Amino acid sequence: MLYVFAHWHGFAKLRRHISMTVEVLRHATTRLGHELREFSRYTSDLEIYETTKEHTAREQRIRKKSRPRAALAVEPDPPEPLHDPLPQARRRKYFNLETVKFHALADYPDSIQQFGTTDSTSTQTGELLNRHDKRRYDRTNGKKYVQQMEKIQRIETRLSNIKQDLLGLKPSNPMLTKSNSTIISIIAPEELPLHDAGRSPYQIALSQKNQILLLTWLDTHRPDPAVKDFLPRLKTHLLTRLEGGSYKEAAPPSTSQLTKIQFQYDRIYAHQTLKARYTTYDVRRNEDKINPSTPKHFVLALSSTSTTPSSGADRFWYAQVLGIYHANVSYDGSRSKRVDFLWVRWLARTGDVPGGWDTCRLDQVGYFLDSKPHHAFEFIDPADVVRAAHLIPRFCSGQTADYLESMDSLAADTEFNKDWKRYYVGRFVDHDMLMRFTGMAIGHLTHRDIFGSHVGLSAELPDTVYEYSADQVAEGGNSSWTTDDTIDGEDETGDKDSNEDESDECTSDIEQVDAMGDDERIEDMDDDVSW
Repeated sequence: MLYVFAHWHGFAKLRRHISMTVEVLRHATTRLGHELREFSRYTSDLEIYETTKEHTAREQRIRKKSRPRAALAVEPDPPEPLHDPLPQARRRKYFNLETVKFHALADYPDSIQQFGTTDSTSTQTGELLNRHDKRRYDRTNGKKYVQQMEKIQRIETRLSNIKQDLLGLKPSNPMLTKSNSTIISIIAPEELPLHDAGRSPYQIALSQKNQILLLTWLDTHRPDPAVKDFLPRLKTHLLTRLEGGSYKEAAPPSTSQLTKIQFQYDRIYAHQTLKARYTTYDVRRNEDKINPSTPKHFVLALSSTSTTPSSGADRFWYAQVLGIYHANVSYDGSRSKRVDFLWVRWLARTGDVPGGWDTCRLDQVGYFLDSKPHHAFEFIDPADVVRAAHLIPRFCSGQTADYLESMDSLAADTEFNKDWKRYYVGRFVDHDMLMRFTGMAIGHLTHRDIFGSHVGLSAELPDTVYEYSADQVAEGGNSSWTTDDTIDGEDETGDKDSNEDESDECTSDIEQVDAMGDDERIEDMDDDVSW
């Protein structure tokens, strides 16, 4: 239900609609109504009571209504009980669908077609602006508050102007590294190039003050498995780009070709940040800031191995950026040329737990061992970065040190020199990310291929999708979305095939329930769920 709700909310709040997105929203609304009714039908048999705090507040409201106003000023409210009231005294709570918010869900597609996108009719903008006045009023004493609020607003404006002036000044003593340093531990701050109105696909600083002497740096980090074959792989990447080919599909070059690649002064230059620029689904320019020294170091790149994917997640490669560099490279005695490149660590998609609209699960990715046919550490062109990725650690899977043998690896995912076993791919982080996974933004070339299988039109759903037997209605209805066609990896009874990952160490109740069939899931939850 949460997945369907997030999918519906993303389409309902889009700032730009086409006929296809409105039709998808209509289908998602139908499915959301089904999921809400299923949830209400199932929870109706569960005994859930209001909390102690809610019970005390309700009784206080009843007592205040029953007493006259004169007595309210004299008689104080009784103290809160030290122990929880008996369940019989607390009111039973139900999931109520008979509210105006649920009733208005079905009107969203028609209202968007008639009046426009929801951001033009929403009261959220005015409500957010009203919060500033409320915060200023809380800082007054309540007497002549208008003059006090005006004074607070003037102070805030002056402080904001001072902050903008300070940001425009250059630091008097910037943190610089020595010109002859061979290994840097902290990348010094840099000046970015002048603003180019966002036309370039990415932005990296032009400075060369954070220099790395290649041979010394490689010798220092020799035990690190992440640095294995660093120089040959880097030269292979640069050779393909200098020759004008595609490094994604290039054949391995010969040793004689690699020896023709020369680095000026045997140095590469590190940078602190990368700004990846992209066009959003509503035809606006935006940028994501990637910093390898912070958790914001995951990126998306278009996949060249899947041309007609069945899932939006298959359209991308996922990578952790380990470093942002440039080098002045010459090939076969030619003049040196600046080449920007990223040192990345790839994450592979997991096939045992499929994600997407059909399964109502987030896609999962994870690290893998570096091998000769499958390189875990490679180099990519910054121009091939689509935008930053939002990956959420799957905490119940835990961490592992199997992929990195070094105790102090440059590619360690956490401060404990370990990697999270799996990540969830956050497709609902913003509207543009959602549209990239559905493939219906302007300029996307594969939306017609994935529209039928990934999103689906309401006309393609079977008519019997909402029909239940008498036993199912008595038990609270089917707890999952089902159609006449079985999902890949499941048989007709809903049980998982043997190819599902049975070695998963996650032992949460939610995952155990997801692995059951529909009938087993309902019986198990009826017996074991506690609130």
